[in-house]
Amino acid sequence: MSLLRRSIVAALACAVVLALAAVPVAAEPWPLRSLPIFARTAIGITKTGPFTELTKWAGLGQDVTWRFATDPVVQWSSLTIERAEKRADGTWGPFVAVGSAVIDDTGVAYYAMSATSPRTVSIRALFPASSSVTTSPSRSPARQAVWMATPPRPLALTAATALGGTTTFTTGTKSAAPGQTVTWRWIGPAKAAHQWAAVWIAERAQSGLWGPFVPAGGVDGLIEFDGRGVATYQARYTTPTWIAVRIYLPAGSPPVPETWSVSLQARWK
Repeated sequence: MSLLRRSIVAALACAVVLALAAVPVAAEPWPLRSLPIFARTAIGITKTGPFTELTKWAGLGQDVTWRFATDPVVQWSSLTIERAEKRADGTWGPFVAVGSAVIDDTGVAYYAMSATSPRTVSIRALFPASSSVTTSPSRSPARQAVWMATPPRPLALTAATALGGTTTFTTGTKSAAPGQTVTWRWIGPAKAAHQWAAVWIAERAQSGLWGPFVPAGGVDGLIEFDGRGVATYQARYTTPTWIAVRIYLPAGSPPVPETWSVSLQARWK
């Protein structure tokens, strides 16, 4: 397994841990010494992400959202948001409190900011010591964001889907019969050849609301672009299901910011 593939597997394993981070630890005695707080970021003002731990590269005026996940037992409490800024000489200034964020009933809090001039920040969350919950202050890892006049561009990916065994790929939502296969295809530039990507899937509930994008997981959750820069993914459901699929390439291989494709939908009915 290549180094990149191992890094994606590690990232997906971390994503699973983070997805479970809001589950209460019923067996733990209270108060805890400290409270685990997980941190991830996404471009834009969003509660659905996708969120990752990698540094975000944003254009001037663009928003970045930090997502902090902890135990729901502290719901409706406040996290103190601490920010450090990188100086012109490349060193970091101290962390200072710049605001607060309320933890919702799922144990999650959000904080967003933007910048109108070049800037590099590192942000973390603090939960102060509480006699009923923790015996010492708790902090999340710090996650960074960079604002640039012309940020580096992600890979350009062209996405399309096809129904069954056809080779007619379009961007429209595919309506499949139970048990029928839908194929997603992504075409990238030459530098995408032989790169590995992770498949992320969101599912639409009967209420019409979409759930969050989560890694598909397993062997089928990782796909490789061929020598022509083409990658495919197939799904088949036997019960009524409506999904959206997108793929993710981590930053650095090739050396561009992390890349997300657009999401395309299929439904089985």
